[in-house]
Amino acid sequence: MSAPASADPALVSARGVELHQGAGRFVLEVPELELGAGDLVGLEGPSGTGKSTLLAALCGLLVPESGELSVLGLDLRRARTAERQGLLRERLSVLFQDLILLDYLGVSENALLPARLAGPQRLAAARRELPDWLERLGLSARASAPPRRLSGGERQRAALVRALLDPRPLVLLDEPTSSLDPVLAERALEALLGCCAARGAALLLVSHDPRILGRLPARLATRPLGPGRARLERSHP
Repeated sequence: MSAPASADPALVSARGVELHQGAGRFVLEVPELELGAGDLVGLEGPSGTGKSTLLAALCGLLVPESGELSVLGLDLRRARTAERQGLLRERLSVLFQDLILLDYLGVSENALLPARLAGPQRLAAARRELPDWLERLGLSARASAPPRRLSGGERQRAALVRALLDPRPLVLLDEPTSSLDPVLAERALEALLGCCAARGAALLLVSHDPRILGRLPARLATRPLGPGRARLERSHP
């Protein structure tokens, strides 16, 4: 099972992987997964079947118990902690459900954090791009506002700006439009897809929204196998 991949070397490659959460109380089987540059893939499935678990593993936050998992050339089963941290800090665009915005920083400074961690050249480039991203996602007037003064939808859009501002080859998003109304969700999706197309980035996007999933050319799903166990499979609309 794999998403359709380009002819370029795989950005993500998994074979025979098992991901354990809660000391093995939940297990996600990943028989096969391959993502190449430019792939746009939706990930669906019932709550509690391992979608966020998969993203955590691809970020290097959860080490597989078995199998082979490589992300951007890094073997995540054998990588050192510092290597996995560097992957997340410098090479991945990520948005988790809890957003993780820092409340002592405004929208703009939150958005610039990944580029700041990646070095001065990336930070300078991100500063140049930031006004356009704030405009695209309707946050120009909220640029200096801290997260506590934002609505739920504004916080989600602020987190999306942060995820996309600094160009990276692999984009991993967990429910990036769940707090947005249909108009704003469409606006955010257009910005996201345009960004990935321009950069040739691969996208794996978790969503329960069929309208969002329907805009992506490939789809995967986590299927429950019984209590505490699920499997990643190809899904067909």
